[in-house]
Amino acid sequence: MGKVVSVDRNLMRSMNQSTLLNLIRTHAPVSRTQLVQLSGLSTGTVVSIATDLLKQELIMEQGVANSNLGRKAGLLRVHPNGAYVLGLSLVENDEIVVVLLNLLGEIVQDSCWQVQLHDSTVNVVQVIAEKVKTFLEDCQVPREKILGLGCGFPGNVNSQTGSSVDNWIHNWHDLSITDPLSQALRMPVYLDNVVNCLGSYEKLYGHGRPYRDFLVITLGRGVGMAMILNDDLYRGSRGWGVNLAISPVFRMADAVNAAIRAALRPMWLTTASLLAIMNCARSIQTTRG
Repeated sequence: MGKVVSVDRNLMRSMNQSTLLNLIRTHAPVSRTQLVQLSGLSTGTVVSIATDLLKQELIMEQGVANSNLGRKAGLLRVHPNGAYVLGLSLVENDEIVVVLLNLLGEIVQDSCWQVQLHDSTVNVVQVIAEKVKTFLEDCQVPREKILGLGCGFPGNVNSQTGSSVDNWIHNWHDLSITDPLSQALRMPVYLDNVVNCLGSYEKLYGHGRPYRDFLVITLGRGVGMAMILNDDLYRGSRGWGVNLAISPVFRMADAVNAAIRAALRPMWLTTASLLAIMNCARSIQTTRG
């Protein structure tokens, strides 16, 4: 007989809790009976986990289900202010943006700072940590209610190791982010490509909620794309997701860069070609002499 593999009960309960939280988020208001049907979990497991989530204030009971039989079933929904998360994005024009989100994905507070990030691999984690700490000092939410920090970086990102593999915009390569940043902030830190973060947000809270498959395309110094397939973020064989193109127009003068962006805006939905972008850039450069 084959060896019986034991199951980590804490891990299993954590996975079941995540499943129920997601079902409550997407089906709210929802009863415990409905959660049993949706999740396939036992009634005892659903009731036990729901009780724990209520105690943690991650969900709340609001209203009762319509029924003519027996006791009215209480309806559950996510507690918007039961917990919060921090989001950080590195914007292309050397700007750090930090936001505080509640459990419904709503922005509660935000701040931004202009910093010099290009070629600064030595102190980039320190700079980011200082800005996040400044944000937390001004934050009205108790620190214990903040679950962690999610970071969106441009370029190729290894979300498993938490490293910036190739960031040509800021000239970073193989730069470890999550471990040193987590130690500096004393909270969990997660890292992904900034467009992947946008795609995930659209699926969870935005226009992508009704759809199982869709694309998110962004146009800036590069042409970024996130792909949602079967309700999940597609990462490809290397786990980095997808990028349409990276355009080196950021080396040009600011005025030319702004002109290129303005010229491309009418065509960005129909053209995501590096050749088209470069041809447009050359045309504008020639016109400006």
